[in-house]
Amino acid sequence: MRQWHSPLTPMGDHPLPVPWWLCLLLWCRGYWLLSLALASRSQSAELLGLVYPDPVQLYWALGWGTPALLVWLASAYRQRAPHPLAHALWRRGRPLCLISALGELANLLYGVYLSDGAFSWPVALLLLAQLASLGYLLKSRRLKGLFVVTAAEANPIRH
Repeated sequence: MRQWHSPLTPMGDHPLPVPWWLCLLLWCRGYWLLSLALASRSQSAELLGLVYPDPVQLYWALGWGTPALLVWLASAYRQRAPHPLAHALWRRGRPLCLISALGELANLLYGVYLSDGAFSWPVALLLLAQLASLGYLLKSRRLKGLFVVTAAEANPIRH
């Protein structure tokens, strides 16, 4: 039987799956929307108002996106030797991302509540993507085994 797995990187580890990166982008969208808005100062209010009609929602999105952002940063150091903080964050990555996903979902539902349930395609697509990413986080067997830092990965043999 043929096994489906990703090829090894030059460092000898398996790369993180693409859906995982897309989920992290979704959970950290407050940060990248803020950076886009700061880059285009003339249209920043319109850009942020499209996704976050209430400015307080942006602050909540930044707060809920922080655990996912920390996991994203820790993913770069997950197989490097002397990074105990990054390894500790990576081992707790799944619950941290679950906090971000549920917080972002609550933030979206609060936005729907503020708009009195008025239908909007951007909000509907974001809500659908948020539910799909939450399902991926909870149901993917590959992600369950991804957040393990073994002793061999944490302390590679140096030549």
